[in-house]
Amino acid sequence: MFSSIAKKVLVIGDHKQLTPVVIRRDQALKIHIKINGIIDGLKTLAFNNSDLSYRLTKTRRLTSVATMLTGIYYDNKLSSISDLEGKISLHSKYSNLFQPNGGASIVRLQSSRMGFLEEDIIKLLCKIADDLMKSDKSLEVALLSPYIKIESAYYEQYSKLSTDY
Repeated sequence: MFSSIAKKVLVIGDHKQLTPVVIRRDQALKIHIKINGIIDGLKTLAFNNSDLSYRLTKTRRLTSVATMLTGIYYDNKLSSISDLEGKISLHSKYSNLFQPNGGASIVRLQSSRMGFLEEDIIKLLCKIADDLMKSDKSLEVALLSPYIKIESAYYEQYSKLSTDY
């Protein structure tokens, strides 16, 4: 697969993560004329050759709660060695919305809020982000979405709350 463009290749990455995302193959061809074989080959390698890989089982980035959730994709063999373990402390009025030791947080809206519009949710998320950052200046918060429309709405709404972005 790689021999068409290189003599030696070491592929480093997580086979449980996304394979290469190539939006414009015509642009990828500018890297190398045979790059399509590599792109497709990495997909094949990622999904069919787990016996050729060495899997790391410890994560410094994720706390134990986050590791437990993510670990499902790693046959429950992932463990946390994070320096943040037990040290996460939020002082925001929204602290109760978050797991005390990191990880995914799911918040159920009160039935009186069920009529929220997308715009209302975006405003609320921006208020929460703003309050988190104001309560702890060392905290970094990212509001992410795979949709350009939502990213733009975050930007627009947050810029009304703060110039610190």
